[in-house]
Amino acid sequence: MSATVEPPKAEETGATVSGSSAGAQSSPEEAVGTLITAVIEGDTEQACLVMGPSVTGSAPATGDPGAACASGSPASEQVKTVTDRLRTTFKPQQAGGHPAVEVNEVTAEGGKAKIPADRITVDGQTLEEVVLANSTGLGSGDLDIAFEATQTGDRWYVTDVDMNIG
Repeated sequence: MSATVEPPKAEETGATVSGSSAGAQSSPEEAVGTLITAVIEGDTEQACLVMGPSVTGSAPATGDPGAACASGSPASEQVKTVTDRLRTTFKPQQAGGHPAVEVNEVTAEGGKAKIPADRITVDGQTLEEVVLANSTGLGSGDLDIAFEATQTGDRWYVTDVDMNIG
């Protein structure tokens, strides 16, 4: 099983944030897929909403996540820095339009799950292949990327992005 991340329509979720969908976070796969999509599309607010404390330096978005992640907020500015750096790395070279992101199912234990880049596809390529294609001088053995997702209540948040290169 895998989770394909397509932005839900507002009427399906009942919630929108600044005109965009709030994103699916009912599984670790959906949280990671939502983050990858937001990074590629440059959607800082959506990326902020799905990132947890280790990544943003604050608590996961709860209560009024729209206010916590609103443009110009400290969390939003920190996430913008991260998404700006990762966008060209995670975006396939011939990408156009909304990316098709799919995350293969992983086993969660104790409310945590680790998803390696080779279990994530973007427009039909693994995220690892996309990163290698956007890099110079790296081979597949030189790259280790994984995302950690943590469950808070009934929602999952991406709490760590581990990138080891070299």
